[in-house]
Amino acid sequence: MTGDGSENAVGQPVEIRLSRVALKALADLPDMACGYLSPLARIGAPKGPSQREPLVAALEMMRGPWEWAVPALLDPHMTVALLLGDGETTLAGQYLWPDADGAGPGFKAAVEGQELRIEGPVDLLQVEQYLLEFLSLSAVPEIEPVRLSLNRDEFWATLALADGYRTATLRRKLAREGGRPLGIAVRDVVDAWQTGIASPNPGWSVSLFAMLAPAALPAGFQIRLPEVLETMGRSGLLERLEIGTGRLEDGTYLFGEGIEALLQALSGASMGFGLAVQRKRKLGEVELTVLGGWRSSGGLAVADVSGLQGGSVDMFLAGPQLLVESLDLILGLRQDSSYEVVDAPDRWRSFSMESPYRRELILSLLRNIPAAHRVAPPPSLPGVGSGPVPISVQPDQVIGAVCGRCGAQLKVGARFCVSCGSTISQPSQAATTQNQTRACRKCQAPLAAGAGFCTKCGTPTVGQ
Repeated sequence: MTGDGSENAVGQPVEIRLSRVALKALADLPDMACGYLSPLARIGAPKGPSQREPLVAALEMMRGPWEWAVPALLDPHMTVALLLGDGETTLAGQYLWPDADGAGPGFKAAVEGQELRIEGPVDLLQVEQYLLEFLSLSAVPEIEPVRLSLNRDEFWATLALADGYRTATLRRKLAREGGRPLGIAVRDVVDAWQTGIASPNPGWSVSLFAMLAPAALPAGFQIRLPEVLETMGRSGLLERLEIGTGRLEDGTYLFGEGIEALLQALSGASMGFGLAVQRKRKLGEVELTVLGGWRSSGGLAVADVSGLQGGSVDMFLAGPQLLVESLDLILGLRQDSSYEVVDAPDRWRSFSMESPYRRELILSLLRNIPAAHRVAPPPSLPGVGSGPVPISVQPDQVIGAVCGRCGAQLKVGARFCVSCGSTISQPSQAATTQNQTRACRKCQAPLAAGAGFCTKCGTPTVGQ
């Protein structure tokens, strides 16, 4: 673990590093499985024994808002991925929150070799401001929005058209010809597609959306591209010039009004940006929103590709206002004074939620339970990606017993106070007899109705 004070992307000076062998100690804990949105679900465990001591030392130092770093890392209910590039530099970041609304403290996570770097805490509004500052929207004019509704093939072909048009424009400048290309050859569009796939760079259109939505990327699309362009010509999006051999791959196309405005705005130097937001509100359900686009001196081109796999995409050429409103909506930011960055620490002090991954419980298990059998991970959630299915977290019913330290009400069979973290050595008789409907399969502690996990030993109750 390190805390070197280095500034992160959104200006937070705190950093913690955890080695993979230390994180591997989590796999030693009985019935412990990270959620499918967790970056740990995609990190391969190193060979050899785990190292529990560094993990315990790191957890002991996580105080204040950092206590939520463990639930955010192991079972994030909200993740925000940023992808930024200008053709020369690529920036990326993944931010994690313990709750689906992003009201709690967030943390930036990045895998670097054999370490996981965690920075924070961060606020949702800070992430949005970082993106807007990168785009320098003060230099972008407000323009009348132009909207294009495209099917999946038309969308991917338009990306290749944008890259091909930009390349043709750069060639004209190098040749000192000036002006803009009147049309674009099919072969240039196919080359642009192949280059974008082979050399990922979010500063270019094909690469940006291939990185944002890899599952929706059509396989072998370069073979079908001439056919797709011909279809776009018949629908009026493009206009085919009757020159050359007559073969589709030898054709040249002029542009319809909407696409031409988009291509002209992107023909100069531009910055690509992407934002992917995932929220888990219910067990087995994930809300996914993906927004991508480009910024140039002529305006902002924005595409909502959340429905790309369903077959349709809306693209807009607009000014900064539309982008800011879209970001606020996607991130769920409230437009009132209570959501200022300066107030984030105050909101975090009152933040609370139920989670089997609270720091005190993980520490208790690491300190007191010897390395046990490794539990096979549950199956993956279809359509979301690899990784274990998380524990269902539902509130326990609160009853009359209270914590002797802070006075907070305790849950049925509670082993620790979720408010202050104090260990509850002997739960009251009332806390173990009222509302008893079933018992934990591992430690036999009573479970409240609707409980998603045992608050005594942390064992999942799904299926009991």
